Amino acid sequence: MRAIRPVARQDDFRIASIVFLLLREPFVTVDRLAATLQAHPEDARDALRSAVQTAVADDDVPLIVEYKDVWVFGEGARRRALAAGSGSSLDPVMAHASTAPETLRTVAERWLSSHDAVTSGDLMEITDVSRGTAQRFLRDQDWLLSAGAGRTSRFVRRK
Repeated sequence: MRAIRPVARQDDFRIASIVFLLLREPFVTVDRLAATLQAHPEDARDALRSAVQTAVADDDVPLIVEYKDVWVFGEGARRRALAAGSGSSLDPVMAHASTAPETLRTVAERWLSSHDAVTSGDLMEITDVSRGTAQRFLRDQDWLLSAGAGRTSRFVRRK
């Protein structure tokens, strides 16, 4: 939290809540943040707007960035978080940023709990894996069904 700028945001419980969630979960939605803050979704949107206007250290990189309809750590925050945690079960900081198939499955299932389909781009953005890793993982899942081809390729749950 000491790397957050402006300094006044270091004491903002909303910012601390967003950081806490993103250290442990692959992304944050308005509804998830509202539940954490025990607040109205509009209050959660205000908190997210504040976090987007918050930087990490002196590099002026946003603390969080919007990806589709969710928010993830900005590049500077992601780098710092990955350096801070081991990702082990005892230290779950950024455990979702992994190429382990069980982790990718957990992230894909979490994504599909609030979206119709998952793409390799979604996994790349959320977990920081390569395109090849994301594509291979999605193709190899028997619980997913491929729809589309090439850049429009997406995967949905099998019925």
